[in-house]
Amino acid sequence: MRVRLYLLTKPIWVAIAYIGLVACNSEQQTQSSVFGESFNPNESISYSLQVKPILSDRCFACHGQDADNRKADLQLHSPEMAYKKFKDGSQAIVPGNAELSVVYQRLISEDPDYIMPPPSSHTTVTQQEIQIIKAWIDQGAEYEKHWAYIPPKKAALPKIESDWPSNDIDFFTLRKMQQKGLTPTQTSDKATLIRRAFIDVTGVIPTAEQMDKYLRDDSENAYETLLEDLFASPRYGEKMASYWLELARYGDTDGYQNDGPRNMWPWRDWVINAFNENMPFDQFMTEQLAGDLLSNPSKSQIIATGFNRNTSLNNEGGIIPEEFRVEYIADKIDVTSTTFLGQTMACARCHDHKYDPLSQRDYYRMFAFFNNTAETGKANGLTSKPYVHYYAEDENRQLAERLIKKINAIGSDLKIFENQNDVQYKSSSFDKALVDSLSHDKGRYFAFDKRYNSKNENIDLANTLIVPGKYGNALRFSASGKYTGFLQSRHRPSFKNNQAIGVSLWTRSPTDDELAILDSIPEYQDKTAVKLNSAPSKGFKLASMLSHTTNRGFDLSLNLQNQLEFTVINAWPESALKVVSHSLPEDNAWQHVYVQYDGNGKASGVGLFLNGKKLQSKVIQDNLSGDTDPGWTRLNFGATPFSEPNKYRGRDIDEVRFFETTLNEKTVAQLASLSPWGLEGNRNEAYPTEQLSSNKLYLSEKSEYFIAQEKQQRLEGYHSVVAMVMQDVAPTEDPVRPTYLLSRGDYSQPEKSEILQANIPSYFGDLQGEYPQNRLGLAKWLASDDNPLTARVMVNRLWQIIFGRGIVTTSENFGNQGELPSHPKLLDWLAIEFKQSGWDVKYMMKLMMLSSTYRQSSDIPGGITPNDPENIFLARGTRARMSAEAIRDSTLQASGLLVDELGGPSVKPYQPDGLWEAIAAKGTYQQSSGKGLYRRSIYSYWKRTVGVPSMTLFDASTKDYCVSRRQSTNTPLQALLLLNDPQYVEAARVLAHKAYEHTSGSEQRINYIARSLLNRDLGSEEMQELLRFYDEVNQEFITDPERARALLNVGAYNSEITNEYQADIAAYAVLSSAVMNLSEFITRQ
Repeated sequence: MRVRLYLLTKPIWVAIAYIGLVACNSEQQTQSSVFGESFNPNESISYSLQVKPILSDRCFACHGQDADNRKADLQLHSPEMAYKKFKDGSQAIVPGNAELSVVYQRLISEDPDYIMPPPSSHTTVTQQEIQIIKAWIDQGAEYEKHWAYIPPKKAALPKIESDWPSNDIDFFTLRKMQQKGLTPTQTSDKATLIRRAFIDVTGVIPTAEQMDKYLRDDSENAYETLLEDLFASPRYGEKMASYWLELARYGDTDGYQNDGPRNMWPWRDWVINAFNENMPFDQFMTEQLAGDLLSNPSKSQIIATGFNRNTSLNNEGGIIPEEFRVEYIADKIDVTSTTFLGQTMACARCHDHKYDPLSQRDYYRMFAFFNNTAETGKANGLTSKPYVHYYAEDENRQLAERLIKKINAIGSDLKIFENQNDVQYKSSSFDKALVDSLSHDKGRYFAFDKRYNSKNENIDLANTLIVPGKYGNALRFSASGKYTGFLQSRHRPSFKNNQAIGVSLWTRSPTDDELAILDSIPEYQDKTAVKLNSAPSKGFKLASMLSHTTNRGFDLSLNLQNQLEFTVINAWPESALKVVSHSLPEDNAWQHVYVQYDGNGKASGVGLFLNGKKLQSKVIQDNLSGDTDPGWTRLNFGATPFSEPNKYRGRDIDEVRFFETTLNEKTVAQLASLSPWGLEGNRNEAYPTEQLSSNKLYLSEKSEYFIAQEKQQRLEGYHSVVAMVMQDVAPTEDPVRPTYLLSRGDYSQPEKSEILQANIPSYFGDLQGEYPQNRLGLAKWLASDDNPLTARVMVNRLWQIIFGRGIVTTSENFGNQGELPSHPKLLDWLAIEFKQSGWDVKYMMKLMMLSSTYRQSSDIPGGITPNDPENIFLARGTRARMSAEAIRDSTLQASGLLVDELGGPSVKPYQPDGLWEAIAAKGTYQQSSGKGLYRRSIYSYWKRTVGVPSMTLFDASTKDYCVSRRQSTNTPLQALLLLNDPQYVEAARVLAHKAYEHTSGSEQRINYIARSLLNRDLGSEEMQELLRFYDEVNQEFITDPERARALLNVGAYNSEITNEYQADIAAYAVLSSAVMNLSEFITRQ
């Protein structure tokens, strides 16, 4: 049955909406409370399926498990207490005799002071419900466990004489239809089924080309081939992750008042990859709950534990950290119990659960699983502990793993060496950076010794004054003109802008007035240069400057005031950092100068040292940004090419070395106190031969160790993000926190009479044997046969994803207050099948989609069936509006704008201006550009205090708490959004332009738009109506070209459209927008 094509009567794309355009034909997501068989007093009555739902809903609040709120000391949840005699000899329930049972007497009483439930409760019990209770008592009032707490059993397939079933699922659904007097409807047409499968598996509609491809396949296994292709698509992982992220309350910010940013997207990407790789669900669950507790966990397994770090975190000043740490744990319990057990444990935080067998003590046994994580109550921005470094690029991730392995291996060797050798050797050893740099590599070491270094340094020492140095010879410049004022080297130390640099040299002030100046530039990989600046007279200078205007580069100097200066410049003074020491003491003796910069772009990363001791310094400039590469400039000693050559005088310099790292203070002190000769191997007189040999072996190993460690640290600093994870406090570092029951759930009121151990709810027993009492033990129990819930809960969610409603509608609550399963035997069959398949999610979803039940048409030719108006028993296909993400992503898909890149940081698509400023405490929304505007909705940046307006309007959750199923609303605002939001208007005009370019003639262009959005050709009546609409709109744009131009400029995507075609394309854009607003487009049929 075609949906009538409603159209706007005016081509206005602003605040006008026709409500009929989005009046979705989806069925209501409600369900009656009892799905048992029709009541027959002559048949056996089930306590679990028929009686307990009545008692739980009407009686347990006052006569259930919560001792604090129990009335008359009556406990109807317990057979022992329900059968117990009162003081007058009467019994609430007399098994086998309802007439003598006080419960039945009160139910049928007409006395307002005696009847139950009392009138003040505003609840009633129907006559049929009373008859069910009476029949149950008369049959012996036999209690049994709640259905969900009984281990599932795989029932035999119902015996049915029909060729309708395609697989085992259909036997159960058909039997239920027959019991309700229903018959299945016809199979969906091929196009509808293809579109339905695309939406359910990938979260987007098919393109016109994809639809044509699968329509052409007439093979016997065509439908199965389609499903195989869809489950193999990376889009499947994104679709599945979207529902898991809502369970885990994923967001890109911390929440609370400040709501600052966090990096949880590595965990989001882990979820997407896990679904795409079809990770068995028991493993998927275990790694998220306890990946860090596995033996030798991988970085991926540790990232997985971010599942329980999606909690909102508070970093406001003045908070009590312990109060919020307790709140974070409460959130973890809520998410874990809802997601994996389908239980509402939060109700037991302050008192015993009113309806389910969960005591307050049970709650704090669960609390203990999370009470010893290394998490504090106050957030710390992007680095809220515990966290790890995550590498988005595979190349960097693999390199980091290799480096860590190398560090661990060499570290073990070093430890053995240090334990076996004399302290004397260790005391003279240097760090890797020192050892590695004390070599004669080009551009890293300048000794100014004619007999050895001039060729290697690639500098001409013939025109300079060489004097005795600290070790060998030193360099001195003359002011008399006999020697040049500065010299250059074509070789320079090489380093990257985001790496560290250290500069070491020896200097003295001679008695003459000659000049010694040294200039140097190390160049980093991504083209940052470091500048070392100085001043005239008895100073020195190492510098490399690109030009006299910007001074781009670096400079180390000793100035007129005898102060060390270190400067890094992009453009002076607007983009530079500069640090200056206090005045150094005058001394004719050799002094060791060391300066380092850690590459972080801040003055705080600079350290100045004299003779091994760190100098006090002050910051002159601290606003560096941008490129600091000096380009072609050589390494300069004494001055830059743009400064006067005789500016610096009266200094000797020797042993100039550059390190591609920073050193700790202990190593700097070693550098200042020991001769480097023994380490270089060419001046063996520094150490005895046997000590030198041993040290060289040790230092060779240590050099490798520090090289690997430094590279790994640089990777972390510049190619990784910090991702929050779970990690328990090590008992050796911090005492294990004892867990107490908290009175009324208040962190400040622990009942210290008993320390509670981590354990599962006592109703299910205790963790024993193979289950350790930690999060790993919890995860193992959840996946075991001892737990009756998890497999049921998960297959019910998969059914909800495929059919729009779970077999248990309340997928978040399998307890006494939750709905009963509509197909209890099918649910248990699926749970066992899931386990037996190896917890194979794709297999289970494919099984459901291959069933005849799934493939039914959702059309209702004869009207809604009175026996099942809500289609609970699936006598027809299900129909529902697409999710918020699917609507947006399908719109982008149809227009060709959708970017299908997998994973990566969150992006910021279109959003109303000023929204963050108006609602959030701080932060300005910086809209993405380019591809970031068109990525799938799962990658949209989610600020908890604001959300993504275009998605929350279509019922996406706020991500503040665990959501197992979304509500479904229909409002005029949804139509307004589709008509006015820049994302949808831009998509409409881009689709219109494509239609105009790829086809010719109005009918072909209109049909191109319909095929892109509706995946079908238009009927003749529809085409005629749209042609009339197009003509009307086109005329209005012809008379008002400014409006056409304004429409075609909406959004960032650049479409080159000449004025000649503006009116036509604008009219097709409005038509595209109208089709986007059809119920048919936004509905999964």
